[in-house]
Amino acid sequence: MNGTDYYNQVKTLLHGFGMDEGMFYMLLNTARVMREMERPWMVLRKLQSSQQAIPGNTYQTQYVIPADFDRLTRDGKILLFDGQQVWQEAIEIPVELQVQYKDQNLNFFMDHNAGKFGITGIIDRVYNIYINYVVANPDIAATTSWINIPTRFQPILAYDVVAMYELGVDYDDTNARNANKNDQISERLFNAMKVWDDYLQRSAVTLLDYPVVGDVPTFVPHKINMFGPSGT
Repeated sequence: MNGTDYYNQVKTLLHGFGMDEGMFYMLLNTARVMREMERPWMVLRKLQSSQQAIPGNTYQTQYVIPADFDRLTRDGKILLFDGQQVWQEAIEIPVELQVQYKDQNLNFFMDHNAGKFGITGIIDRVYNIYINYVVANPDIAATTSWINIPTRFQPILAYDVVAMYELGVDYDDTNARNANKNDQISERLFNAMKVWDDYLQRSAVTLLDYPVVGDVPTFVPHKINMFGPSGT
């Protein structure tokens, strides 16, 4: 369904009433954002591994946060992999602590305002940087669709728009009753989406024996000391 399909569906649900298109697309993409933020949907997860960490003390080296990045799927972790045998996990620290942690290995910080991130400590070899994240989809427009969401679930946004419009714009007893019904339908569709996504997420981890944090013999997993790194 593209934006025009959604507009026609909403018009039908509103018994032929033609909503202002500017308001319609505002409500449509508001509904989209709310549904996407309900959980880290499996179909919105993505991997970027095109960037490389180069050997050296690299905390000032700037890497690019993916343009469609919304949030990490593994909270506070990225993976460094040399493409052969060695892989290690880096743990996120607040961007404002980048200097205090500049000499501590296997931390990274994200400057979301600049769209950049950096890795602290010494990089001992060339690593590919694996970033697993949830994408931030672009707005739905007249000729574009809700990316990666199966067609069978996409009508949920139309019901969301109709419910928001009936309750928030033209409130009366009839609209209130219809809004509640449309809201119930959208929630039933959402529950169906959750069941589907639960199966996808469970299938990925049910029989999984999680590996240790890294395979470097001298590497010891560490926690962030919020009072500052040791040795400083």
